Amino acid sequence: MSDQFEHKLEKALNDNIIIPNSVLKKKALAFEEIRRSKKQKQTSSYKKIAAAIIAGITIVGASVGVGVYGDTTLAMVKEFFFAKDQGVQLAADNGYIQKVDKNNVMKDNGVSIQIKNVLYDKSKIAVSLQFNFEDKSIISNMTDLIMKYDLTDDKGRYIEKAEYTKGLTNENSKLLASGESSIQANEEEGEIIYNLVYYPMNSIDGINSLNFNISSISVFSSLENKDVSYRTEAESQSNILTENIEAWHKNGIQLSKEIQGTWQGGIKLDAKFKGHQEINFIPKQQPEFAKIVSAELLPTGMNITFERNPSEDDEIIKSQKNTIDGSILIDGKGKTHKSTLKGYSRAQDNGTIIKVKTFDVTSFDNVNQFKLLFKDIDGKNVVIDLVREKKK
Repeated sequence: MSDQFEHKLEKALNDNIIIPNSVLKKKALAFEEIRRSKKQKQTSSYKKIAAAIIAGITIVGASVGVGVYGDTTLAMVKEFFFAKDQGVQLAADNGYIQKVDKNNVMKDNGVSIQIKNVLYDKSKIAVSLQFNFEDKSIISNMTDLIMKYDLTDDKGRYIEKAEYTKGLTNENSKLLASGESSIQANEEEGEIIYNLVYYPMNSIDGINSLNFNISSISVFSSLENKDVSYRTEAESQSNILTENIEAWHKNGIQLSKEIQGTWQGGIKLDAKFKGHQEINFIPKQQPEFAKIVSAELLPTGMNITFERNPSEDDEIIKSQKNTIDGSILIDGKGKTHKSTLKGYSRAQDNGTIIKVKTFDVTSFDNVNQFKLLFKDIDGKNVVIDLVREKKK
């Protein structure tokens, strides 16, 4: 083992592990800001998103950048959004992305929506949409764009759904995802690139196509009038509850345009997204507080699945969760990887609890061994060796 690896290991074990409390607290959505750019005007959308949720509008965490870009849409998408998720960024850099044909366009009521790029493995889905508005003035002062939409796969399972969507079953509801988004607007062209990354609550292998059903587009701008009785024309014409409009205004935004319509379309996924993409790693030891069920290295990240026994002691449950959430991964090259999300949990039929963590290292990193580091429930250092499974 290299001196660098030993140094990284010692430093990671001695560092205090801080567990973030914000992730997945608001309807399992990630509300982190997209990284800032000199050419892009960024706005924090936490309060705006909260107001949108109050109004019953489905949204994933958004941030808006207003700028001008050329024809290299894929490059812009990677630079502006995918760098936020390092795993998705690396996959895109290595050609693990599907460019969609220009004829794949959904049109209605003066707005065209095209699926531009797609990236998919069993732990993540990334999609970029291009909006073109015939009336370019609609987005001249835009701060946020929100869609009401369903996103399903070829089996009819919901990856994202509008709040009013009915008829979910135990099977298709298992695929509901948390996610995050970013927006970049070209006001002169009346064009928006809307980028989405979904983190489903269960393994999502076996998807052959993605299908959008969008029913409305709401464009928001900064609040113009702080008078509590003030209403924009769009707000006056909508059937949105008064308390929801007041919640928007309280958080500094107003509805400037609401466009109803039907935008339906889908994309068949490339063959490169199919098959066994994962590289499996085997734990040489097991921690006492949980069992490592699997460790899979994928094109966009590494998923480690823990199984813990249920407990009636709240302190024990909290300690187990914090220990898993604070885990750190060090690869054989000495590089430290922290989890990209706090991860999702689910109860199994036998009563045990499954917890999945995703780390920002991918199969494109060409790593053959890892060390998984914890501070256990007693504050002691725990090191688990993960070795690459040999092909049979």
